[in-house]
Amino acid sequence: MKNKLLLAILAFGFISVGFTSSVVGPLLLSIKKDIPMDYFLSGIILSAQFFGIMISVLISGYFADKYGKKRCLFAGSLFLISGLAGSTLASSYIMLLTSLIIVGLGYGVYNIGLNSISIDYIKECSGEKQAGILNSLHFFFGIGAILGPILVSLSTELLKSWRIVFAFISVFPFLVNVLLVFFKYENVTGSLLNFNVLGIIKNYKIWILGIAILIYVGIEVSVYGWLPSYYEKSYSRFFIAPSLTATMFWISLSSGRLFLTGLINKMGVARYILISSVVLLLLSLLWVVFSGNILTLVLASLIGLVLSCLFPSILVLSTKEYPDSTGVINSIMFTFGSLGGFVIPSGIGKYLDLYGIGMMPVSILFLSLLFVASSLLIWKRTIRTK
Repeated sequence: MKNKLLLAILAFGFISVGFTSSVVGPLLLSIKKDIPMDYFLSGIILSAQFFGIMISVLISGYFADKYGKKRCLFAGSLFLISGLAGSTLASSYIMLLTSLIIVGLGYGVYNIGLNSISIDYIKECSGEKQAGILNSLHFFFGIGAILGPILVSLSTELLKSWRIVFAFISVFPFLVNVLLVFFKYENVTGSLLNFNVLGIIKNYKIWILGIAILIYVGIEVSVYGWLPSYYEKSYSRFFIAPSLTATMFWISLSSGRLFLTGLINKMGVARYILISSVVLLLLSLLWVVFSGNILTLVLASLIGLVLSCLFPSILVLSTKEYPDSTGVINSIMFTFGSLGGFVIPSGIGKYLDLYGIGMMPVSILFLSLLFVASSLLIWKRTIRTK
């Protein structure tokens, strides 16, 4: 019963994170009709959650390890619900921006609690199996991410309202809090008094893994965030509604987390990351060289497939460095990730204002090249430590 309740909490938790992550980009097309903004301001809206995440994750890992991961998850849910409520009622750019930053604050605390509990749950497995199990749990994230753009399409096309989307998503963190009331969690913590902060700062591998996550999040957010706008502006005829292009991306990403787990177990985590990065670079190059309505959807979907298992895999490698302090290490990794999600999409927005939305694939190609470099360093460092 306890395991079933825990899995229900993790499932609803990851679904709500998936919803929250996937709707802002597709919603931009409708939000801009009520709240005018250029590509740069749109990029800031895409990045707003990550600004909030960047602030909250700096302390939430310590909070999770010291005061309990259940409390961390509960507190994150409350912030998440508050931010989503504010986004529902937003009548100006500043109000929407502020509300999404609050969503980010909650998202950061919420996600640290969620992932820390997940990693504690799978600690007894070997390293390679940990990556596989964590990828399977992240499949629930994919469910939310797939349904998010579909919800956007239904709400904006049938109900003519983008606000309903934020209101609906708030139901899921509320359900998590209700389930947490009935769940007794044996918190797994490390000895924070003996935790060597200086050792982490000097740990070259942690920095490499952090930079890899920074670039990864920048690529993921930029693809699913800008894809609907790119598709709408680049083609006169649509194979599908522009808002649903993000759904195709998330379907591929979620399918990868479900079906590619076995490859990690066979190849090893570091080698899998390296090979995936090379494939990502090749797909990005094809997107730059060849353009077309259907081809864009195919390449964006394949990019989602390649990205699918990278985040959980990098996360597992980082927590193996300090297995007794998963909350703090998750916090550090999410700080890198939120920095990537905050800086890169808004930077691309400024770039697109200058050179046009059609240059979006070029920015993804550049980021993919950086990710290959970081993946090569991860692989070399992992080989040396064996």
